[in-house]
Amino acid sequence: MILTGAMYKLANDAMQFLPPVILSGYLKYVAGGEDNFLRQTFTTEQIGDTELGILYCALMLCVQVGRTLCEQQYFYHMQASGIVIKGALGTAVYRKTIRLNASGRSGSTTGEVLNHMQLDAQRVGDLMLFINVIWSGLFQIIGYIALLYMYIGWSVFGGLFLLIALIPLQKFFLHVNV
Repeated sequence: MILTGAMYKLANDAMQFLPPVILSGYLKYVAGGEDNFLRQTFTTEQIGDTELGILYCALMLCVQVGRTLCEQQYFYHMQASGIVIKGALGTAVYRKTIRLNASGRSGSTTGEVLNHMQLDAQRVGDLMLFINVIWSGLFQIIGYIALLYMYIGWSVFGGLFLLIALIPLQKFFLHVNV
């Protein structure tokens, strides 16, 4: 279930890069340029100019609908796996506390043990929603840097360098405000 959710997250992230490319092709189409990617795919005999504009709009709609469906399925699978993990952890800790003898339980009350058990299991269950951010964030950064490089060239690396250079400054301001 976790891997299925990760596949939906990957599909969502991959489709996330398509709207700027489609929009760029659409703007080239509106400007009258012949170098848009759908015109390179279809010849004038296969598809007319009006149909090409409709195809661009349909592509943008389909990509957004596909992203929404993938994102919804991702959250469904990850929440379901979080609930299963929370239940399994809660059950395991409860069984362990039942087997403890009186000297093992002397440090805390049954209510405290159950409270910690449920809170910690809930945190691990909530982690499932965000576990894919580890690889997804890096994938998105690399993808957006590649897209920016396609459109504006080498100057994107100046912005990336500035972004990386400002990380220690952000850390400093975070510690000052806390």
